[in-house]
This record gives sequence, C-alpha cells and structure tokens, in this order.
Amino acid sequence: KDQSYFVFSLGQEQLARVFFPIGHLDKRDVRAYAAARGLHVAAKKDSQGICFIGQVELGEFLARGLKPIPGEILDADGRVLGRHSDVHAFTIGQRHGLGLGGGAPYFVVGKDVATGRVFVARGADHPALFQPSLSVGECHWVSGQEPELPLDCEARIRYRQKLQKCVVQPGDAPGILKVVFAEPQRAVAPGQFAVFYDGDEVLGGGVIL
Repeated sequence: KDQSYFVFSLGQEQLARVFFPIGHLDKRDVRAYAAARGLHVAAKKDSQGICFIGQVELGEFLARGLKPIPGEILDADGRVLGRHSDVHAFTIGQRHGLGLGGGAPYFVVGKDVATGRVFVARGADHPALFQPSLSVGECHWVSGQEPELPLDCEARIRYRQKLQKCVVQPGDAPGILKVVFAEPQRAVAPGQFAVFYDGDEVLGGGVIL
C-alpha cells in the first residue's frame, strides 16, 4: 500500500538517511516473497485497528485523553434528531454509529466541539458534504523551500484517496494556504492532512483547518 501520504512532514535531513528496500514492491509481491522463504507472516491478516495502538475501540481510545462532550445531533434545518455521548467520536462524512434510523442514511457534515453539537444531512450526495476549497496550516515542504505560488498540482485529503487536481495559493493569513480544487471535495475533515503531489513525488502538505 502506498504510504506516501504519511511522510509529507519529512525533510531533507531525515530523507538523506532513509532507505526503502522494498519501496518498489506492492503488498502482494512482498507476501509472495515472504511465502517463498517460509516466513510465518506471509499470510498474516492486515491490521484493522488504530495504527500503532491495536484493536481498541475508538471511543475507548479517545476517552483516555479527552473528556467526553455529549450533545445534540441536528439536521441542516436545525432540528434536533437525537443526542450522542461524545462529540470527539464523530468525523466529517461519517455514516455509521449515528443512531438515526429510517429512510435514507444521514452523514456527518459538521460539528462544534465547544457546544457538543453534531450536524448531519441526509444522503451521500448532499451539498453540505462537498467543498470547492479548503485552507491548510502548519505547512511543510519536503524540499525545504516553499514553491512559487500559485502552484498547479494534485492533492489528496485522506489516505488512499485518488489524487485530485488543485491550485495551491496564498491564504488569508500568514502561514495559511488556500487549496482550490478542480472538482468539489467530499467530506473535508479539519485536522486531517492535505498532501500535495507532482505525479509520484510528494511535495509537501499541511493540516486542514
């Protein structure tokens, strides 16, 4: 699996000392290589837990460091549809675990941590799920130099998402960049990374605001 999305924050000092001995192979090839040499991990199942944590329920993991904030679940018209036990357990675009039944499914389109409110909309293609642009902060460029802006490139806003054409340009405050996409993006989640690419090359990225 392509893990490039997670290494955008590395710089030249780290990369100068890094080797990727199986970087030219995909997982299928690695499993075959291991099987041919009798390694017991050749057929080991993929990990489905939280990376580096293991098989722990998300709510349980979050409760270790964050005080639960209960609140209301509201639709796009401001109607209260239900309540939840912790706003931290929801992410933009989430469908399951809302406890809202009947008719077309609801999806999380926003949340307010201060009040505990979670906002939902009905249907996977609801306009509230899509954004034509986003802002990023804490930007990092792998080369060590910010490229000349505006920059035509591609980006992904979640791991393994298909690369999306975009233009990166100065934002409305120092240290902030605005990313305008050729097509509106679904379920833009603040706190996730937007990572920029030139073909197979990772240029850099930042935290979605």
